[in-house]
Amino acid sequence: LLPARWLGRRALETRGGERASRLHAMLRIISMVTGLRPAVRGIYVFAIISLVRSRQHLLVIATYLGVAIAFAIISILFNLARYREVLNAPREWALALPLLFTFFLALGLRASFRLPTEIEANWPFRLAPPTVRDSITAATFVMLTLVIVPMPSFTVLALLPYWTMWMIATATLLQVLTGLV
Repeated sequence: LLPARWLGRRALETRGGERASRLHAMLRIISMVTGLRPAVRGIYVFAIISLVRSRQHLLVIATYLGVAIAFAIISILFNLARYREVLNAPREWALALPLLFTFFLALGLRASFRLPTEIEANWPFRLAPPTVRDSITAATFVMLTLVIVPMPSFTVLALLPYWTMWMIATATLLQVLTGLV
């Protein structure tokens, strides 16, 4: 007769470990393909796994995502009333929506980078402190992985039925360039 709380916590921790190991394997493949140095690769994998596992960090990112969704809904409703058409032609407001999400997600990640994560888990970084350059490179790759690369992918999927491939390719390229800036 074990308490339900203990069984529930054990079930959640077991699933989290399996999910984390799959995520860790995927991140290792990404970091090896990109040819990151070992110090940058360690910071990169640690940062993404810490962001995904920490409820506090996810709450910060979700807050910024919620603000982006609110701005997007207001923009869509305002422009639907103004133009009476949705996405059948490239309009400036439709092209600005992915940039809006990129902006707010980048701000959310930047804010979550400033929050400390598990202090006990940073012992490898205390043994061999990374350079500032390695930390900046890893943070850049985290931004690329979580913000800059996924946003144009969503744009392509959302606009594929409405726009020509040339318009989608141009918009995607401009979004990637703007995200990099």
